[in-house]
Amino acid sequence: MARSGQDLSPLATRDQVQQEFGLPAETGTTTDGRAYEDYRTRRKISEETRSYSMGMGIGMTCGLLEFFYFPTELYNYGRRFWVGQTVRFEYDATGKVCGLKLNDHVLSRTRLQSAKSKVTATPPE
Repeated sequence: MARSGQDLSPLATRDQVQQEFGLPAETGTTTDGRAYEDYRTRRKISEETRSYSMGMGIGMTCGLLEFFYFPTELYNYGRRFWVGQTVRFEYDATGKVCGLKLNDHVLSRTRLQSAKSKVTATPPE
């Protein structure tokens, strides 16, 4: 369940984020000087890293953790549907997304980072 939902990694710029989510609920600057925008939403957001760690725990306990994780995920899904959640996008100086948090928990940006940083190395002479 944690992995289901909208994948936010394709949103690479501030314009794309605002086109998808509309106007932010809050804007500001982080302590390290990056601009951020907070959005309130009831959408189901994909939490890829969390799903991997849950799957590993289920596998290591031969499925016993499933009895704990399943009701916990149902509760989280219901709470986020009724109350909502905060998605924070952090931007660098050029307006590109460089950080992403869901309710103050960092979401994995590995797919976005690998797509942005395809650098070809030149061999030394």
